[in-house]
Amino acid sequence: MQLGVSKIDITPDVPIEIAGFAHRQGAAETVYSPLWLKISYFQGETTSFVLIAADLIWWDDQWVMQLKKQIADLYQLAEHQICFHATHSHSGPQTSDKFSVKLGRRDRHYLGQLQESVLQGIAEAKQDIEEVLFAKQTASCKLGINRRRFIDQQIVMAPNSNGSTDDTISVISFQTVHGKKKAIWLHYSCHPTVTDANQVSGEFCGAACAEIEQIYPSAVVGYLQGFCGDIRPNLVESQTFIRGTVEDMDQFGAAFALAALQLLEQSVQFVPLAAEVKVIEVDINVPLDYTTDPQPPDELAKEWRELVKHYREDTMKLQYIRIAEELQLFTCNGELVHAYGLFLREIDSNILPLGYANGMIGYVPTAEQITEGGYESYDSIFYFGLPYPFSPTIEELMKRKMKELYDQEKENVT
Repeated sequence: MQLGVSKIDITPDVPIEIAGFAHRQGAAETVYSPLWLKISYFQGETTSFVLIAADLIWWDDQWVMQLKKQIADLYQLAEHQICFHATHSHSGPQTSDKFSVKLGRRDRHYLGQLQESVLQGIAEAKQDIEEVLFAKQTASCKLGINRRRFIDQQIVMAPNSNGSTDDTISVISFQTVHGKKKAIWLHYSCHPTVTDANQVSGEFCGAACAEIEQIYPSAVVGYLQGFCGDIRPNLVESQTFIRGTVEDMDQFGAAFALAALQLLEQSVQFVPLAAEVKVIEVDINVPLDYTTDPQPPDELAKEWRELVKHYREDTMKLQYIRIAEELQLFTCNGELVHAYGLFLREIDSNILPLGYANGMIGYVPTAEQITEGGYESYDSIFYFGLPYPFSPTIEELMKRKMKELYDQEKENVT
């Protein structure tokens, strides 16, 4: 299989509102660091797959659907052979208008520029295609912490040092048959929320990629975000989360880059990719708990009721991509908590879970978390315009569909 890559600057003009923190006031007036679009175009003997990853909070569902049709027509691809992924940086522009404006208003001019960048990036990656080998390395990296803690008999967003996390860092290196580094993927599961500074940046993910690209200048270095719905950077004082500065963000990125570089500096055997890339996609109707009577906070009540009027039944999109036996991706258009990523690794340790892919429907908690309540399970629905919380049955449904997709492709391979 062959690989082509590209890297396009998608930094917005300022001032512009940036997404992710409801307490931000006004537009960002400055750019601290650039935002990037990084595209990987895999071409097998008869099949192809395009991964479009950006320093954004997420992609809008309808926007993705429309652009996928255009890309598919241009490159004779099936739409499911295309994946839009976001690092979930809370320091880039909003891409959707279906959520509360407190999460940032989208800028139509920027979306137009973004569309042009996507099409340009795919064209450049297509022209860059050549035969590659790859290597995958993993280690433990303890930079995140569980953010759900019981205080006074209720779940609050607070550091829980006893809570579960997903500490696995995966580094995937692609090099040409002549030994030149072509691309590096960094995969981890942690909210890019080190800082709430009202400045445009790629957050710690972008800082880490930039540092590694200085050491490997021939490679396009991209960050792939795992299922991190309940994992946050471990910036804590007196058992309370603190909002860091952009300098803290750079330090966090440097620590993450160091963990990745320690792997990259090890001797490793590079092997060929599979002859073909295999992609399977399935849509799932999301179950809501219609027995509840959601009570929005006063500051969101009016807007939420308007959002609910326009609510269309959300569809969970699952995508299983098999690039090689040792390199598999499992994507979802939601903000899944880390337990789902751990479940996928139980199925196959070679699977990399990717959230924030091909759209966004909101948080996807476990059945236990739904029963417990808290931001991911209940409070967030008012920001995402959901009329009801998810039903606890969503966990069993998701896990069953994940396993079915994996088994289906496994049968095809064998």
